[in-house]
Amino acid sequence: MRKLNLIEIWGNSYMASGAHAVGVYLDRLKGLAVLIDSGAHAEAAERIDRKIIEYGCRITAIIHTHGHADHFGGTSYLKGKYPDLRIFAAYAAAPFIENPYLEAFCYGCGVLPNDEWTGIEITEPLQVTDKLQGREQTLRIHGMEFQIIPLPGHFPGMIGVRTRDQVLYCGDALFGEKTLRKQELLFYTDISAARATLEQLQKLQDKSKSYVLYHGGAYEDMDRLVEKHLHIMDETCGFILNLLRERPLTVEELTQRAMEKFKLEDNLKQYGLTYTVVRAYITELEQQQQITTNVEKGRLIFRGRP
Repeated sequence: MRKLNLIEIWGNSYMASGAHAVGVYLDRLKGLAVLIDSGAHAEAAERIDRKIIEYGCRITAIIHTHGHADHFGGTSYLKGKYPDLRIFAAYAAAPFIENPYLEAFCYGCGVLPNDEWTGIEITEPLQVTDKLQGREQTLRIHGMEFQIIPLPGHFPGMIGVRTRDQVLYCGDALFGEKTLRKQELLFYTDISAARATLEQLQKLQDKSKSYVLYHGGAYEDMDRLVEKHLHIMDETCGFILNLLRERPLTVEELTQRAMEKFKLEDNLKQYGLTYTVVRAYITELEQQQQITTNVEKGRLIFRGRP
């Protein structure tokens, strides 16, 4: 197993060098640390904790960007080690963190929840100690100051966290180049909101020295990456619209076509995630009045307008 390190971004703002770029803010004078997300599982959290201890600090809080299990999988372990740990999350994310199986109910298309979805060991019920409003705000933790910035689109109520060093931890608002090379179907649940978030991230460049992507690491320039995301989203939207202009289809039929096009594995999780993304694009096309919706013989049918 490769050794985990903390990579300095700017000043007191770091990220873990593991599979996911967990954010770490250190106040070495006070001996305190704040995490932005906690890793996918207890092992990842334990390794990050050990490295923080080497820096002479103790984890005092976790700010969660959103409620997907790969972002809070290490929280239960850290709460067990540090009983006074403060756990921050937006109101929309809190129920998913406290009840990890909710993710399967939302994206599983009726499939019973199981460990294939969460991928984390459920030890004891978690409680989000501090619930955040879905608006821009300043958060102070033991004298450390963080700016909370709404970044919806990937997950309802998702937030970004900007430190005093002007490092913005973006969660899954966008993905790194490596992810884009191997994954053409990007997971967004609200396409219009995701587009607005990407444009917002571009505008925030004059206030941000660096961006940290949970799936991608640190970036200083957003323009090229944002344009790639928008291009992929346009291509996916066009793919679905063209299918619906050829002939009427159901969500299930569109999901099948999408899984074939993007060469996704036949398993319950991939199906549920693809179904969710397809439904998000349908919603955008409905908002743009480019498709019509009808119920015919008990089937929900979508048609593309000429």
